[in-house]
Amino acid sequence: MKQHFVHIACLLRVSGWLSAGEIYKKVDKEGNITFSDQPQKEAEKIEVEPVNILERQPLTPVITPVEEVAFEYSSIAITSPENDETLRNTGDITVSGTLSPSLRGDHRIEFLDNGVALQPASKSLGISLQNLDRGTHSFVMQVIDDDGKVLISSQPVNLHVHRNFIPPPPPPPPPTP
Repeated sequence: MKQHFVHIACLLRVSGWLSAGEIYKKVDKEGNITFSDQPQKEAEKIEVEPVNILERQPLTPVITPVEEVAFEYSSIAITSPENDETLRNTGDITVSGTLSPSLRGDHRIEFLDNGVALQPASKSLGISLQNLDRGTHSFVMQVIDDDGKVLISSQPVNLHVHRNFIPPPPPPPPPTP
């Protein structure tokens, strides 16, 4: 069985030479078979039938259009302040949030207070605010693309700002005549 494999391996090796010319086969005293393209003593010339040669057809590339997968953010949320939190006697606070997955290169974060943008959109997940007016502020964080299209928005978070009100002093009494 082992000799058959040797014969097959040799024939495969020899098949590359077929177009080169004549093939010679020699069997030594131990039964080892040697193939060569050079004539040797006691070598037998092998008649080889012509090899079928197929012309290689040029490959035509198959280009399949790649469908662009629509990118979507999975979550966005304001983490600070907490909803319905109250500030007393101050109007300074940092509004911050989370976004998943991370912000893409051409997208920006925009913070809104009662529907009005607080500053131009940026890459920051937080914004510091000073001297907020008294009353209720409804913050929303959203991601926008280059065209200003809103891609995802957070749920609104309400913040109540309470400040002591010191009324202005009453006007002076009118002069007596």
